[in-house]
Amino acid sequence: MKKIIRKTPMKLSINKMLFGAGLAFALAACSNGADEVIQPSELIDDNDVELVTETVVEPFQAPAPETLPERPKPQVKQLSPDEEVDLFVKWDQNLRFLTASFVQTTWYDGVQVSRSRGSLAYDKANQLLRVDTLKPNGTLDQSAVTNKQEIYILDETGQKVTSLAWKDWQEGQPNKALFDFGNYGDLLAKHHVIVRAPHQLTLMPKGGEKYTLYITLSPEDHFPTSIKIVSDLMVTQADLTSVQKNNPLGSSTFGGYFQ
Repeated sequence: MKKIIRKTPMKLSINKMLFGAGLAFALAACSNGADEVIQPSELIDDNDVELVTETVVEPFQAPAPETLPERPKPQVKQLSPDEEVDLFVKWDQNLRFLTASFVQTTWYDGVQVSRSRGSLAYDKANQLLRVDTLKPNGTLDQSAVTNKQEIYILDETGQKVTSLAWKDWQEGQPNKALFDFGNYGDLLAKHHVIVRAPHQLTLMPKGGEKYTLYITLSPEDHFPTSIKIVSDLMVTQADLTSVQKNNPLGSSTFGGYFQ
């Protein structure tokens, strides 16, 4: 009996298998009795072979981040105390118009006793100042309009409530420097000025009442961003935000009271 070796890589149809078996027996009958090995390729029809192509997907690898050289940090010039003061005075001298928002808080012996917020507008050429204070819900509470000689107090509808002398009203303010824009040169002249840190001025009066005034300046243009006065147990601090400098103001800003 002849030896048959089969290595079937794929499943063949039944008819093909029977045909292959019959062919094998027929060949066996005609042989001379020697062992004959039939190769698998002789039993497989090329039309029955299905080729399968396997696609190998390589795992995604993110590109290495580009390494940028570090930018050199800008060199900040250390100003001398005289330069700090000179730049502060120069800012004040160049001021023409000003608008800003403020929050003013007062503490007594470490306990907060008042807090107000609002906005102010200033016209240096005409010495006109308007201060609007807001209620806690953000609506207008009252306004003060002055030419720094006389001051009018207005209610939330813009109606005049009372008037008084500017000096009398200013004396009642805990932080007078907050409303002294355009006159900071005179303010410095009346105080001993110490620069204890960059952009920090400490002022102490040369005579009269005793208090310490701290003014924090903007690093960009030396505009005062915070003004704090300390007198015994009383501390009042005003912080200024949304500052707009030298943008002309509308004629209705000051209500037409001082023409």
